Amino acid sequence: DNVEISYEEVKELHATYWGLFDRLKKYGYELGDQWWDTAYQDTAKYREWDRDWNRRKLIPQNIGGYVLNGLGRPMCVTYGYKKDVLSRVLQSTGHDILVKYVVKCLEPLLEREGIEWYPLIVDLHDASTIEVREDQAERVAELFTEAMADLNRVIGGRIRLGGTPTIGINMTECKEPES
Repeated sequence: DNVEISYEEVKELHATYWGLFDRLKKYGYELGDQWWDTAYQDTAKYREWDRDWNRRKLIPQNIGGYVLNGLGRPMCVTYGYKKDVLSRVLQSTGHDILVKYVVKCLEPLLEREGIEWYPLIVDLHDASTIEVREDQAERVAELFTEAMADLNRVIGGRIRLGGTPTIGINMTECKEPES
């Protein structure tokens, strides 16, 4: 059904959202400052223009700088994508954690068990796909769960990462079931 909401209610919801996520917003501003500090061209005037909506459009879109993602990997970003830097940092950190999960946490377990495996897609839409012999698939699914527990210990985050290993012959069968 349609939801009726006034403009004033939208403004209040928006303000509440950023009130709850104030630290995230501040982190985004810090990343913007980090980007300006690493920009490779003479950017003093452009940095000032960035705060002025009327002059912002005059800033060359190819000015480049970088920021560090949550695991410390530098990420090059041009000015045209600077507005998305917080999202890029969060996404790249998640992807790096996923790759670390497969390489640092799962690989030793597979080797310990003597399981021959091939990484098909290490990182695609928050999922990893590997190929193993059919008679080892159930054990590998158990090892994925064990590796996830190891990863949570390695990264030590407050929010525990999780996932459901699935077994299939093709990508359609491997899609995680909807809740």
